[in-house]
Amino acid sequence: MNPGALDLLRSLKTHGIKTGIVSNAQRVFFEDEIRTTGLLAYLDSIVISADYKFQKPDTRLFALALDMVGAKADEAVFVGDDMLSDILGAKNAGIQAVYIPSKYGVNFARNISPDHFARELSGVRELFGIA
Repeated sequence: MNPGALDLLRSLKTHGIKTGIVSNAQRVFFEDEIRTTGLLAYLDSIVISADYKFQKPDTRLFALALDMVGAKADEAVFVGDDMLSDILGAKNAGIQAVYIPSKYGVNFARNISPDHFARELSGVRELFGIA
């Protein structure tokens, strides 16, 4: 789990902001992880590509997440650590993308630019003025 994820989700929920996860993980591993880390209590939607026949960056996964929380693409922000699956997928879906580099994601992709950059999850709150 990314350090600061639980704090960020708590803060977003306190401000009435709906949250969700779009993941290319396998459900059997992912569900246990979000339950034991405490993230589950703060999520309004969970879209796991293993439940469908497509993966990120396919925009259909992002559309499913938006539908689950009742949001439009121009009202949403997606935070991700992979330029190809996260940032490209979100941008192609019309969603603002915040990129946080990590050792797990693809950190460079030609012709893909996030809307925002944060060094860590705490920087996402600062970008949007959330305490």
